[in-house]
Amino acid sequence: MLKKVQSQVSNKIDKMSEDQGRIISVVNWFLAQSSEETPVTHLALQKLLYFTQGWSMVLSGKEMFDDDCQAWAHGAVYPKVYELFKRFKYMPLPKIYQIAVFDEKDLNILTMVKQYYFDVYSAKALEEICHKEEPYRKAREGCRDGEICNAVINKKNIALYYDRISREYDIGFSSMVNVKKYLNLILG
Repeated sequence: MLKKVQSQVSNKIDKMSEDQGRIISVVNWFLAQSSEETPVTHLALQKLLYFTQGWSMVLSGKEMFDDDCQAWAHGAVYPKVYELFKRFKYMPLPKIYQIAVFDEKDLNILTMVKQYYFDVYSAKALEEICHKEEPYRKAREGCRDGEICNAVINKKNIALYYDRISREYDIGFSSMVNVKKYLNLILG
């Protein structure tokens, strides 16, 4: 019986990834990393997706997924993901046991974001990091703090910003630990 239920859930996840794009595979990867001690909340997940996309564009030279994010009051938000999980509000999201297969570069980026962002910072700290980054601030120009905004955070601005950060802090596949220096400075 358990195998049948697991198979059904696995099929639903695969179908959702096919229907809604690769972003769902990335969401599922992060949900698979959660535990009771370190659950993934919706607020944290949205920021993790944003950071993953930024680092992917620079380190692997391609977007991790096609979706655009918007500069909402609490940071970068992917509307499709918001719609999936909005009922959870600030509660932990469910753990997923079936995850997609990623190539080595993508897996290294996901692991780096987990290790240096999710494993270290609270959801509110991840929001603060996002708020301090230039692409988010540019997208919200003309909006006051806390004001509703649906402006898309330009992917070119994200790529340019993360490229500058990677060069400034010497961040690459062989030097991902330098992300800590950047995060310490931005939150400093």
